Amino acid sequence: MKRKECLKKKLKEVSILCSIEACVIVYSSYEPELEVWPEDNTAFQNVLNAFLTKSPMEWRKFLLNQDSYIKETSY
Repeated sequence: MKRKECLKKKLKEVSILCSIEACVIVYSSYEPELEVWPEDNTAFQNVLNAFLTKSPMEWRKFLLNQDSYIKETSY
């Protein structure tokens, strides 16, 4: 429970600092229902729809692992 609250707090901080929209879906084997953040359903739906409407080609533009990031940023 403590980690879940910490995760939501950190996501809120990152979204404010970076001026981005973000959401999180939390599933627990101890609780029967999913939890979502932000709790405002409209804001959550907007972020989720923006993600789901992108094509796989668009997703690949933003996917980086550590190796590709180092290659991209090294001189």
